[in-house]
Amino acid sequence: MIIQILPCRAHGDWRFCDATVTHAEGGNGAIRVITELPLEPGEQFLLKSRSPRVCIASYEVVSCRRDGKQCELHARFAGFVANPANLSAGQFATALAA
Repeated sequence: MIIQILPCRAHGDWRFCDATVTHAEGGNGAIRVITELPLEPGEQFLLKSRSPRVCIASYEVVSCRRDGKQCELHARFAGFVANPANLSAGQFATALAA
């Protein structure tokens, strides 16, 4: 699923950037994301999804593997900022990977 992420620490032009969720662990809400933003372990980012409704969640980067211009982030769920659908972390992650 295409989502948008915003690093909590500014990297140049501070704005939401497109990213793709490639894997999710439903139990703990952990995700794998492909993006052009090189984030370091320990950095946090906001994730905005529009499915089924706009939800915004906070994640912490566990690891980042760079491959040319793209980065594969492994991130753990930190909490919701906006959750109008009242989803659990696992439900949210599973919906992202669908």
